Amino acid sequence: MMIKGDMMCLSSSEMIIPVIFLALFLFFELQDLGIGIMAPFVAKSDEEYEAVRKLLRPGIDGNELWLFLGLFLIGQMSMQKDSYPTMFYVVAAVAAVSLFLRASVVYICPKKMETSVARIVSIVSFITLAFIGLFLFSIGNVSAGLLNASGIFGTLWLLTASIQLGAVYGAFKSVNPLAERWRALSLVVLLVSMICFLIWAIIEIVSLSNLMADNYSLCIMAFISFAFSVISFTVIRLRLVGRGLLASYVLLLSELVLFVFISTIYGIITHTLDENSILMMMEFYPINVWMVVIAIWTFMVFVWKIWRKKINYLWNDHI
Repeated sequence: MMIKGDMMCLSSSEMIIPVIFLALFLFFELQDLGIGIMAPFVAKSDEEYEAVRKLLRPGIDGNELWLFLGLFLIGQMSMQKDSYPTMFYVVAAVAAVSLFLRASVVYICPKKMETSVARIVSIVSFITLAFIGLFLFSIGNVSAGLLNASGIFGTLWLLTASIQLGAVYGAFKSVNPLAERWRALSLVVLLVSMICFLIWAIIEIVSLSNLMADNYSLCIMAFISFAFSVISFTVIRLRLVGRGLLASYVLLLSELVLFVFISTIYGIITHTLDENSILMMMEFYPINVWMVVIAIWTFMVFVWKIWRKKINYLWNDHI
């Protein structure tokens, strides 16, 4: 089966809509998940734990709503309704538990329990992102299962990308020595993240090479992401963390664009999704209204996170 004019086909395919919702969830939420995963390893004192906890505010930011909306649409579009819905419920439940835990840590965590709770948040955040990653990379190609080379390296890319983005954000919004620790972590993880992303991209592009008339556009997207990773590494290495954060956001966006196109192409090729059903759903559910409300909520929180003041704290040498 050959797909000709694949980009035109994608632009006219309704199947790209729920995949974009999932990508928006990743774009807005990876930062907080990365901070949650690495908090116990970066913070070295009670004062630093408190500073890291403040980085997770406001806690409830509406990002998970993009995930829930994307899962709802894909569940309704799925041609394999016997195998998908259970996984949808599990993924949504895991994301909700992670959200509740982080929100609890931000607002009601007793100070004497910060260290223990931070470790729990780290484990839960890691499991949440790993599970969501394995699921997302199986959406378009169900026959491959959850544990395959593409899913594993794709999940490793999401995990390392979340840590890198969370680390550079921590470096930008906190003060030394915590900020310098975040910056050093960002540099190391950025290299690993790009390696995992390129391996995942190569696996997917090779897999699609026999099914697409032209996959050069996918190769160009992967190269663009690599170029942005070099820019991100360079500016962060030069301690220009503000510009490094911007470059990291652009890098993640370029990577997610490739994820959206590849996932949608798989949906078209394997016929695992029914694109006609989404048009019917939009007649019965106020999806457009939900989109506007969620977009306003998440965008306002995102802007607040960028423009918020640095998290200052009283540092004492506890060594």
